[in-house]
Amino acid sequence: MSHASRLIATLKESPNCNTLELDKQLGKTCIRGQGMLDEPPWHWPD
Repeated sequence: MSHASRLIATLKESPNCNTLELDKQLGKTCIRGQGMLDEPPWHWPD
C-alpha cells in the first residue's frame, strides 16, 4: 500500500505487479472499479 505516486507509477510498469486502487465511499473502503456483485462474500466467523 502506498500513497507515493512515483512509486505506484513505477510499479504499474512491471508485468509482475498487480495493483488495486482504493476509494472511500460513505465511510467504507472499496476497490475502485469493483461492483457490488464482484465483492467476495464476507461473514463474521462463529
